[in-house]
Amino acid sequence: MRTNHVIWHETLKNHNYDSMIPAWGRIHTSLLMGEGWVRLMKPTALLRTSLNKALIHIAEQIQEEAEVYKTLQNYSSCCKKRGHPTTVPVCAGNQTYCGKEKNPQICCDKLKMKMFPGCPELRDPCASLDSRACSTRLSKTFPNRWDNTRVQMLAHNFCTMPPSVSKLSGTIESLRNKKGFDMTDMNLMCAHIRLGQSKTFPFENFQFNHEADIKGLWGFLRSYAQKGYHIYLAADSQEAKDEAKGIFGDRLHVMEEKIVHIDHERNGKAEDAKAGLLFTLTEQLLLTTACQEIVRSHSGFSLRAVEIRKKLNGGDRGRVYRFQGGYVQ
Repeated sequence: MRTNHVIWHETLKNHNYDSMIPAWGRIHTSLLMGEGWVRLMKPTALLRTSLNKALIHIAEQIQEEAEVYKTLQNYSSCCKKRGHPTTVPVCAGNQTYCGKEKNPQICCDKLKMKMFPGCPELRDPCASLDSRACSTRLSKTFPNRWDNTRVQMLAHNFCTMPPSVSKLSGTIESLRNKKGFDMTDMNLMCAHIRLGQSKTFPFENFQFNHEADIKGLWGFLRSYAQKGYHIYLAADSQEAKDEAKGIFGDRLHVMEEKIVHIDHERNGKAEDAKAGLLFTLTEQLLLTTACQEIVRSHSGFSLRAVEIRKKLNGGDRGRVYRFQGGYVQ
């Protein structure tokens, strides 16, 4: 790969390349790199099994959501309008999450971008819809299938999110049988965040993006969520993942394994290093084979995924964007 890279840059310096070879005959560097990586990197059975497990989890959530929407679509009146909150939102044993703030609306605004597991009413405390009647309908239709917290969340999603455009082309069983670089079509929007130095990796020497920059990516992804897309997020920051969960809720998918930095696992336990490498390669293979459109960062991790993806699909699979400095282009 390094030899190919050197040859490519030396070729670009040759004035005969531009003057004598027509544009249609010039190989784009991403295709050259993609060809090399496809030849070098063959997904093992262990790696593919790891990816299939992650894809099945996403597909099951998408199918679960579709079943809920199908059940409630004739009962949309169960989403009732309500005004601003009149009391400070509380949850989990009457514990308030606004500290000393006593103004209900200010408390509501503070909570709007956060997420509190086990407290679905705080997912969007300023929501203009009351989904309790939908929760009741779901509980009666599917008794004992979900606990009360999950029922409330599913009903809330129905009242506040557009129908999903993400769906599995095929069956769950077909996912289990995928091998190597087999592609998966679920109409996923994917994104990769590379911060570098952060609270997750304070020992990093470089900072590729700042935490404040991520707001630009959230704004871009929100437009896809509003169209009904499910989103997969890979990131080197646990804080970024947690923030995204609070914004996109069930429409966001992440792998919950511990985020590791491969270069800094050399002195740790061999088991941790192996698990971290498997997690990293699984996410990269997901970005390569399961995304309709993708936002990459200034990182070899997602760049390689894009290059291989382009090679496997002949450059025809969806758009590729780049996130850098708070902007997506």
